[in-house]
Amino acid sequence: MTGWRKRQIADAIHERELQEKPFRRWLSEKWMQHCDEIYDWTGKTPDYPLREYFNRYRWFLKALYRKEEHHE
Repeated sequence: MTGWRKRQIADAIHERELQEKPFRRWLSEKWMQHCDEIYDWTGKTPDYPLREYFNRYRWFLKALYRKEEHHE
């Protein structure tokens, strides 16, 4: 593989990572808010990880992100 092709692939990967970061940052904020709410209600932190929270509320979170960040 040529140096130019490697650079092209690296640029494509970097571009995709940049596109994903705003959502991931937003999701981390929502996760922390969720953890705070659970703690306020129960006095305990959630006994499940962010991945499970995202899988459980995936469609709601995606719709909320679009509404809050893109006003669609």
